Amino acid sequence: MLTVAETAAVLGLAEKTIRNWLYLRRLPSVRVGRAVRVPFVVVAQLLDEGAVPALPERALAQ
Repeated sequence: MLTVAETAAVLGLAEKTIRNWLYLRRLPSVRVGRAVRVPFVVVAQLLDEGAVPALPERALAQ
């Protein structure tokens, strides 16, 4: 589980953006008392979905 600050650092975004996504329910979260945590699996999924595959070397030479 990641804090809002840790989530922002991993994704390279501002904490305000993460808090906004949490408020809009665009990012799943878990509440532990007053603390908000984002599951690491969710963050990893976001990174995987946003990844752009590299071009094969042959395509670069053309």
